[in-house]
Amino acid sequence: MRSRKGPGGSNERRSYRQQQVLLELRRKLSDPQMLPRLPEVLDAMASTVRTNLPAGRLGETLRLAQQASDAEISQVFLGPETYARELPGSETDLEYAVELRMEAVAAYSLELWGDASYYSDWAYYEELTIPSQAGSR
Repeated sequence: MRSRKGPGGSNERRSYRQQQVLLELRRKLSDPQMLPRLPEVLDAMASTVRTNLPAGRLGETLRLAQQASDAEISQVFLGPETYARELPGSETDLEYAVELRMEAVAAYSLELWGDASYYSDWAYYEELTIPSQAGSR
């Protein structure tokens, strides 16, 4: 999770600005006239966007984006205190860091998507939460 804390902005405002960029990108890429330019767009993104999304899941992500093209979209800020906790300086070498509260993220995902949520699979949930729980209590 990336975070900013300082004058002139908040994590929440930064998050919403990033979400606006993603929504606009989705809108633009949904335009059939953009299809011939897709390789150019992907090249530009590859040099400027960093992600931990496995390349093998790109197709799934694109299919989800297509399915959601007509869906109502709501923006959510997964920040402190409900969805993250601020890490004390003694736990990290960073000036400011937060850790997701995966149990809260999982509960929200289940609320939104029910059985379709990845978190409905206990093994998936454990894989994400168990290693980090020692430091989150």
